Amino acid sequence: MRRREFIKVIAGATIWPLAARAQEQRHPIELTIRTMAAQGATQDTLLRTLQEIMAGRSLHLSIINTPGQDGVKAALDSRKDPADGSFLLMTTAYTLTYYPQYGNAGYTIDDFEPVLGIGHYNLVVIAPASSPDSDLKQILARVRAERRTLRYAGIGEVDRLMMAAITKKAGVVLDFVAAGGGPALVAKVVNGEVDVGFGTGTHRPLLKEGKVKVVAQLHSRDSEPRLLKPLDFGVDADMDNFILISAPHGIPANRKAAIAAALIEATSDPRVQEVITNKLLMTPALLKDADLRAALKRQTRGFEVLRAIN
Repeated sequence: MRRREFIKVIAGATIWPLAARAQEQRHPIELTIRTMAAQGATQDTLLRTLQEIMAGRSLHLSIINTPGQDGVKAALDSRKDPADGSFLLMTTAYTLTYYPQYGNAGYTIDDFEPVLGIGHYNLVVIAPASSPDSDLKQILARVRAERRTLRYAGIGEVDRLMMAAITKKAGVVLDFVAAGGGPALVAKVVNGEVDVGFGTGTHRPLLKEGKVKVVAQLHSRDSEPRLLKPLDFGVDADMDNFILISAPHGIPANRKAAIAAALIEATSDPRVQEVITNKLLMTPALLKDADLRAALKRQTRGFEVLRAIN
């Protein structure tokens, strides 16, 4: 969603119903958000920016940092929180759509009520700028002709599943190199230690410097210039992840709507937009109600597809 469209969504929201009631009662409304992020991480920075903004609207936001297992630990603790709308959970959507499908996570997506989705991660496949190929299809064709594996630097099981599905469809075996993300992963790509790597945004400075190039995208949103998408490789799934704010199942509908409206208004602040765009390296967007439920359903189905292929 472009910035102008984003602002239109904000303008159409019910503005600050919680804050208005708080001002009438002359005391702040208390909200606690449990986050998967450690203190100082980018998602934590987003929350603390929201905390500052909401304090000016008589909304007192407390933050509990519960890092571990890519949000699983935070989700397990959140299940024990009261479902009265005083406690929320901030993770990525994958915490609720992926992990319950693989092993015993200790919770399911039905244990939570989605409140708001924020932003889109721009997940791509990158290659060294020196690669003779212009896109991932050409890279796969060359690797197949050379009768070898595709060396891929990734972060974890989610991106490995996607790349394993793409390579399997292309008749190529994936050689997954766990790189941990960040500069270490990008360095393996630049140095030619791998054929391709997982791009989460940390590659952007080197993209500007002409040291890497994007050879495919792992989400299905339109891009300019157009990039190959998973469906172009015969994989009917994608990696369109976003920040998800949810609540323990059973939150009253009117309380959920009021919280969503307050968060939408706070998210429109330029300080929050700065964090979303330049720190989290996301495309600004808001997902709520039917659109949010549909996005989570697509993710869940996508992981079912990937599991079936692999």
